[in-house]
Amino acid sequence: MVRFCENMSKMTPKQKEMYFRLSYDYWMDWKTKPEDQRTQLERLGCYVNMFSMMENRIRVFYWTASFYEQFASVLDPKTDIWKNISREKYESYSDDPYPPNTPTNSLKLQIDTLKIRHLISNSEHKELNFLIDFGNTITHQSTFQMDKITDEHIDKLLSCFRYIDKKLKSRRSFYLRREKQVQQKVNRGGKHTIKGN
Repeated sequence: MVRFCENMSKMTPKQKEMYFRLSYDYWMDWKTKPEDQRTQLERLGCYVNMFSMMENRIRVFYWTASFYEQFASVLDPKTDIWKNISREKYESYSDDPYPPNTPTNSLKLQIDTLKIRHLISNSEHKELNFLIDFGNTITHQSTFQMDKITDEHIDKLLSCFRYIDKKLKSRRSFYLRREKQVQQKVNRGGKHTIKGN
């Protein structure tokens, strides 16, 4: 999965959309093949693709929310205090949401934070938690665990990807509208701004 993440971090938003679409189309096409024409190695490839898509959306959603919701998301190693991120950091992290460009906040921490802040539902958090645990097992022992991957696992990844992607786009639109309103207020003489450390 690391290679997929590294490649995705270099993509433009339009290229990511194309990658997501091609991955989806490939999975839908592969699912319709006769069983004797499908291999476990190909299924593993589909699984890795879908997991990387879901992971990307989680990470971008987390850093987007951390900036606009202004919750502390970066641990300062010098003071051991959690701090907010600046707009510059947010833009960098959302463009490339993977370590070493970002702090090594785990996916578990990210989905826990999104749930606590009511940005994802409890039921979706439970599903994501299961998929991340299962994914970690597959990542470290893929050669010996391939037979455990089912079409249902991949369909669940796709469902969670769509859920997070929809939430991200909805919240991002809300944040940008709110930011525009705040800026209009500032232009009229107000003093409200969105800041970060």
